[in-house]
Amino acid sequence: MTLPTTHYPLPTKSHNRIIFLDYCRIFAFVSVLIGHEFFGDILNLISNPNVHITIKSILSILLPVFEGGGAGVVVFFLVSGYIITKVIEVEKPFDFLLKRIFRIYPLYGAALILHFLLLKKANSAPSGFVLIQQLSLLGDFSNTPYSLNGVEWTLRIEIIFYLFMTVLAGLKLFSRYRRLLPYVLLAGIMSCQFIAPFPKTETLFKAYFSMYCPFLLLGSLFFTFENKEVKAHFLLAAIGLVFYQYFSQTAAFSKHWLGSHFAFFGALIFFSLWFFKGRLILNNIIILFSEMTYAVYLLHHWLFNYFCTWTGRFNIPGGAKKGLAVILLFLASYIMMKLIEKPGIRVGLLFLKKIKGNKTEKVSVLKAIFEL
Repeated sequence: MTLPTTHYPLPTKSHNRIIFLDYCRIFAFVSVLIGHEFFGDILNLISNPNVHITIKSILSILLPVFEGGGAGVVVFFLVSGYIITKVIEVEKPFDFLLKRIFRIYPLYGAALILHFLLLKKANSAPSGFVLIQQLSLLGDFSNTPYSLNGVEWTLRIEIIFYLFMTVLAGLKLFSRYRRLLPYVLLAGIMSCQFIAPFPKTETLFKAYFSMYCPFLLLGSLFFTFENKEVKAHFLLAAIGLVFYQYFSQTAAFSKHWLGSHFAFFGALIFFSLWFFKGRLILNNIIILFSEMTYAVYLLHHWLFNYFCTWTGRFNIPGGAKKGLAVILLFLASYIMMKLIEKPGIRVGLLFLKKIKGNKTEKVSVLKAIFEL
């Protein structure tokens, strides 16, 4: 299980931030990192007869939150649906889509190419054609294997969600026909049951789109509830529908998750952080880790393994080796965030400004011609 991302610019001034989303993002990547790289260590501690029962009990309580990183996935999909709905209501469809492209692809492309080169060195890289398909993030339609040790599946869902929201914006469902938006979102949730399983071609990830896309749409509905566009009973009905579909599709297509509670805990954590958002503090550490989330997500499930192999050469305890690997992961994530992710966002804004400038110039010329 890997986490998706929430793609929105992060302002530096605290009064412009939605603080509870920062906490959601940090919880999500911590949950996924622990679920992927430390879950086995937690299980070993719980089964170790030399570990105190109090520690075992605490770890046992926390275990469902970290299993597979699933709670983090659910939190991030809810966050993405919430913030994308907030962003797109003030942006034109083309502007929104262009900004998302420059938000996602530069860092994803850099991580994918770096991973490809490391695999090529080990003579296990996919073909160049597969690499191009992976770069497109539309591989579900061509049975393309997932990249970055599987984390790509969440990005594929995000891309389709962005296209869907762009279409809704083009149909003026965020402006003139706003009153219809909640019902269209609810219809979108219901349609995920009819298209299941999607994608049909993967064994482990079968039906992941139809299972998890409803959480994105639920995040959007949650934003409409916050804006008082829907009543509490409407939102509760949507939550019930999302979980009914999730549970039924899990039973049908992902039986290996039938014994896991992470979907429930993920939704509970999101709702709790929203409810207590007025009491959350913000500092530079929170901002830093929130901004590093996308980079950590892209790197953690493969680069961390390389770092663990490297630190394994040192004569230090096993826990210290993994701790050092985490530090190196955060350092690499920080560097890529600073050198690739943020410049990519700025290039997108400059490109958009350039396009708009050219359009304005053309309009001015046409007006002058017609005036003549």
